[in-house]
Amino acid sequence: MATIRFRLPASIRAALLALLAMSIAVPAMAFALQRLTADGPSPASGHASVIAQGVAPMPAPQVAWRVVLDTAETPGEAQAEQRALGFAVADRSAIAIYDPTTGAQTRLAAGEAAFVPSGVSEYRSALGATPVGYYRIALVPAEQATDAGGDRMVFAGTTFTAPVGRAFDLDLVRDVLDAGDETSLPDTGTPTLILATAGTVEVQERNGVPTRLAAGQASAFSGPLVVSGSGPRVSSFVAAVIGPEMPEPPAPPTGSISMQVLACQPGLTPIAAANAGWTAQVLQSCAARPLDPPPALMLANGQPLSPDVADPSSGAYRWTGLLFSPFPVAEPTLPKGYEEWVLFDDAGQIVAASADSGISATSANPGVLTVGAAQPDVRTTLFLFAPGDGELTVNAFGCPAGMTAQTLDPSRCDPLESGLGLELIDVATGAGQQPAAADAAKPGVIAWDNLALGDYLLNLTALPEGYDLAIVGGADYDSASGMWQIHLEENAKSAALNLFALRPATEIGSIGVRVFDCPPGMTADTLVGDACPAADASGLSLIDSTGAVHDAGSGSLQGNQIVWSNLAPGPYVLQTGGVGSAYGNAIVPGASRIAPGQFAIFVTEDKPEASATMYRLASENSPQVDSDGDGLPDAQETAMGTDPYNPDTDGDGRTDADEIAQRRVRTDPLNPDTDGDGFGDGQEIAMGTDPTDANSHP
Repeated sequence: MATIRFRLPASIRAALLALLAMSIAVPAMAFALQRLTADGPSPASGHASVIAQGVAPMPAPQVAWRVVLDTAETPGEAQAEQRALGFAVADRSAIAIYDPTTGAQTRLAAGEAAFVPSGVSEYRSALGATPVGYYRIALVPAEQATDAGGDRMVFAGTTFTAPVGRAFDLDLVRDVLDAGDETSLPDTGTPTLILATAGTVEVQERNGVPTRLAAGQASAFSGPLVVSGSGPRVSSFVAAVIGPEMPEPPAPPTGSISMQVLACQPGLTPIAAANAGWTAQVLQSCAARPLDPPPALMLANGQPLSPDVADPSSGAYRWTGLLFSPFPVAEPTLPKGYEEWVLFDDAGQIVAASADSGISATSANPGVLTVGAAQPDVRTTLFLFAPGDGELTVNAFGCPAGMTAQTLDPSRCDPLESGLGLELIDVATGAGQQPAAADAAKPGVIAWDNLALGDYLLNLTALPEGYDLAIVGGADYDSASGMWQIHLEENAKSAALNLFALRPATEIGSIGVRVFDCPPGMTADTLVGDACPAADASGLSLIDSTGAVHDAGSGSLQGNQIVWSNLAPGPYVLQTGGVGSAYGNAIVPGASRIAPGQFAIFVTEDKPEASATMYRLASENSPQVDSDGDGLPDAQETAMGTDPYNPDTDGDGRTDADEIAQRRVRTDPLNPDTDGDGFGDGQEIAMGTDPTDANSHP
């Protein structure tokens, strides 16, 4: 068969060749039209590569790209800073990144990058002797786009809506291009940040005019992109891409450990409990007890793990969400008075015990609790043991009518045989303990034994008929709880107290006071009462034993005399008030001086009508008066706050004048131990040490 040949006209051949050339060129300029999916390909194609990648939630609903040129200081100058979500890019020199929280250290050579989670604190330092530059690429809340943090802003992007989802893949793509080379980037649905790191690149958006970026310039682009090398030199760039949403990661199997803490009756020892077979009967006295600090497990890195669920009032602690693994048990911190402990698992095996308990572990893995598939939820019981050798004895007495705390005479008080109710409360547990049975041969003696060492409160629950008040000698009164504080410790395991029950007082007393103002120049030593004219008594007040203040309005005031009536027997404090500036001191003959302007007055059944005379001494016109002869005028002592009638106000063995003298070591005349080292100022002066230096003492 003959073959028919023909030749196309030159013009047609040229057109076909042009179309063929275009068909060959189109793949080189093709746009990546497929959006990324979680199981899809990498955003890098051709000879481009992903140099850093991470998964993170979006930092805000409205976000923007930001590029900053930062400086990595030398290691000695670098400081840890909180970082934004994004990437650190080494430009022309290597840098080091150090996370002090995790201890992780990363080296980035020139052209390398690292993913940076939001909020992480990092050091970024040069690896040479001089600081070097590097880029910070960040995806930040829109309002932070223009915040360069004191460094040079390269690009502050416009706001765009962040994709909605749990967390997204973030990739940093890098490519190196010869002149005319190109690479494509897919359409992710969000703007892609491109930073030129060397030479010049052109970025082509679909149907857009190419944008040229020189080294150190950046911008954000939307849709599928083609990046090509432009210019005679090799170019490079990095592109930050928001990839697809990532699914929820598979949850590793987890379990829990529960611990019940029980404190046993003082006197029960681990050996005694073991000899009895650890039966419920022998352990029935063990009650819930909190631990402070709470119990802890040990992590693989040696750090303690505290329980995330705790009910201290019931002694219950729980660790949840524990990965399947072994967890060593930390040595518990025992409450005061408790010395031994034993930890059981729910199979009745002894996991661990205190070193001095005499008990050995019986579990297969001593000292360790294992959470695993065979037993994901582990239950344990921690028993605490106290030696129980503490004792408290209260000797109770009933006192006659009219006797007060101030007029107490124990020789006139008889043992209380009945009607008194006392309870001892363990401060740590809140549990109350009743006293041992009364001994008929010891009337008025109330005792507790087998007490754990620690803190207790003595609670008065009942008084015999006819009594309304009790005072306890040898214990501090806690006004908040209305009980007496008891402390038993290794060096003081036994305590003995005396309780005195008092009958109601009858308001039969009175206090009358006359006031005189003495002329200038008169002192306590030169006092002539007849030379002192009567003065206004309206400024006086009276303080009773409860702290209540009785002012002049509650008494009967007549000129220079005031009388307070219907007063219960007991001590009172008479104090000046409203004293004119001309009178800085006062004396009350026959009364004990408590403080400047305060004097003790007593009303008793024997002397229910108390009286006193107050002489107020002028000081304004007699600045040289020195009532106590310590070398300091009364006026100066009043201004300083020292006592013008006591040459050694703080009782440290140095006179007030000596303590402030320029020629000697100056100390505080109101503080007997100026340097607080436990040695009095006078003692240190006598021993040749410095009373103002806590490190210098006998």
